[in-house]
Amino acid sequence: MNADAKKLLVARLGDPSLESFAEVKLRGVSAYGTSEGVSKAWDTRGRGRKQPEPSLLSGVRIATHEDGPTFLDWSKMESPKVTERFEDAKHLAQKIGEYLWDDPEDVYLATSKKNGVVGAMEINRRAYAATPSKPNPPLEVFRLVVNPRIISGEMDEKGTGTKLMIQAAKIAAQNHQGIELTAFEGARTFYEKLGMHKRNFTTYFWTPKEVQAFAQHGEKYVK
Repeated sequence: MNADAKKLLVARLGDPSLESFAEVKLRGVSAYGTSEGVSKAWDTRGRGRKQPEPSLLSGVRIATHEDGPTFLDWSKMESPKVTERFEDAKHLAQKIGEYLWDDPEDVYLATSKKNGVVGAMEINRRAYAATPSKPNPPLEVFRLVVNPRIISGEMDEKGTGTKLMIQAAKIAAQNHQGIELTAFEGARTFYEKLGMHKRNFTTYFWTPKEVQAFAQHGEKYVK
């Protein structure tokens, strides 16, 4: 663990006397040994498994531990245009910020030259168990959030959520997977506009064929 990451972690844990990282517990999961072990010693949701990755879209990158404070800042944002969607975004930002102290490798960030990080998506590669009849269970988009100020109209970064969904489709398409996610009420119209189907009141999905199509042609939805 480099000095900067150690400093950030000490600050996060609130224990300036912490000197040894032989055992670090985050979110109830233990990791031991070297910095590589800290980031790879557990695999509760398919993390730590080396998989070939599709190329990243322009303006999308994989998160690092150092991105955590950005989302914790989002979670504290105030606005004169507060709505339920704005508050939902703050809640999701806090969860992603906390998760980034654990393992950032499955978090993808949308960025812009003007505003830096403007959105994030956390995927779960192994949310659903494989079965003989379904050897490639769907990829789960576990969390997707944009900067709350985009929702309030105070920041113009339209297309951020769509770009992240295109990235998710490219990841799922390489393994012939569908995609499933659970949507907050305020976000359901967004997923319906992308052509996702409603499985129940909160769950939306694409079939593997629809994922392939969106991975190839999703850019037309970015406006």
